[in-house]
Amino acid sequence: MKMKKRYVVAVFAVLIAGSLFAVRHGAEKKVKTDKPLNILLITLDTLRADHLGCYGNSQIKTPHIDRLAKEGVRFTGAVCQAPLTGPSHDSILTGLYPHTHGVRINGYPLPESSATAAEILKANGYKTAGFVSVNFLGGDVSGLGRGFDAFDWPKQVEQPAEAATEKAVAWLDKNGKEKFFVWVHYYDPHSDYSPPYPYNVMYDPSYSGQATGSTQFLDKVNSGEIKLDERDREHIAALYRGEISYVDGSVGRLIERLKETGVYKDTLIIVTADHGEALGEHEGYYGHSLQLYDPSIMVPLIFVNRAVLPANRRIDTQVESIDILPTVLDIAGIKAPDGMEGQTLVPLMETKKRPEAYREKAFSETQNMRWGGLILKDNLAETEKIHEMVKGGKEISRCIRTPRWKFILSPESASRVDELYGMKDDPKEKINLIYDDMDTADKLAEDLKSWMSGEDKSEAGGSGPMDEKTLETLKSLGYIN
Repeated sequence: MKMKKRYVVAVFAVLIAGSLFAVRHGAEKKVKTDKPLNILLITLDTLRADHLGCYGNSQIKTPHIDRLAKEGVRFTGAVCQAPLTGPSHDSILTGLYPHTHGVRINGYPLPESSATAAEILKANGYKTAGFVSVNFLGGDVSGLGRGFDAFDWPKQVEQPAEAATEKAVAWLDKNGKEKFFVWVHYYDPHSDYSPPYPYNVMYDPSYSGQATGSTQFLDKVNSGEIKLDERDREHIAALYRGEISYVDGSVGRLIERLKETGVYKDTLIIVTADHGEALGEHEGYYGHSLQLYDPSIMVPLIFVNRAVLPANRRIDTQVESIDILPTVLDIAGIKAPDGMEGQTLVPLMETKKRPEAYREKAFSETQNMRWGGLILKDNLAETEKIHEMVKGGKEISRCIRTPRWKFILSPESASRVDELYGMKDDPKEKINLIYDDMDTADKLAEDLKSWMSGEDKSEAGGSGPMDEKTLETLKSLGYIN
């Protein structure tokens, strides 16, 4: 009898240990909820995926985001749909490509025909609040305030992470006992790279040269007016890293408040970025809006809730930013609206086996030249002409990315040739194979043009001239020279 008892206890212990191992090491887990979850979406502006500790960068201190990644599911192959703040956030919050929702440049509103996350979740009983940190995402410009019970944006150009966090925490303290959807947007990693002390000296305390992280300085670098040496480049990168470590602290403050109020365990948390940032890798360019190389389009994507999602799961399958909203709706048990182009990532989280139907191809697009910069200069009367060209699909560069290849299609008016990169052998996209493998390039071009065939669906984002205040904001942020 004693032996039988010991045997049962031993088997039970093995089963428990196996269960713990499975949870800790990301084995199969059914994603389901017994009760509705709160939803917290955190978007970090201009944060490239390879500049987080949890994405393998040991030089940057991001302990709070790293902890979230350890507690949840981390996607290593997330591609944004546009390396521009406005169009990318529109895609995140609608599950639609830019050519479908119709916004392709900053400063124009999302058409009312595109339902947003806040509108969908509010209709399903969620109390909703949004806190954004740059004024052209404000409700009076972007149209993204639709569906939010409370929507806050800075009256000046931007606000620091601490200010957005305090506003979000105050709202949660008052409303956090109700089922909520909260979107918090942090703008700090965007230029100017000017983190507060001690983050401004965290990664390069001894520098005494010419380089700064200001948008004006970086514009002069991009135009060739200022030449950088290696030490200058290191310092600019250090300032960018300082911004990331600074904003990581605010993410930690926000998550800690969820824990203090007892709602953390009942909240689905999503951490992502609208786009990345080039730090001189290609043609010495600093910024994001003009390029479709990986530093500009690869973003972090983390989902966290220990009750329904695996912990410490890494998924390398390529996904897109438009997949975020359908995934949230799937976990929440809400049917996605017809026509949503993203697809739920729940099947990827539930099993280590890749679902057969999951796509290999991801798409991104951006303006071919800095509208208003290289074309517009100071002639503000020409803004609508440029907008018509961009919203109609002209002056747009596009790319298709697979785990093996990246093909970039330049518009007919561009002087640049199309580009083809082998992502396995050349992950830094240094060797253009466009003339070495025309068969692959032609096939990817056909796939890209097939995707582009949906462009006649779009309703133009915005109409009439852009207002002067928004123009001045975009000029100060480097989107208009």
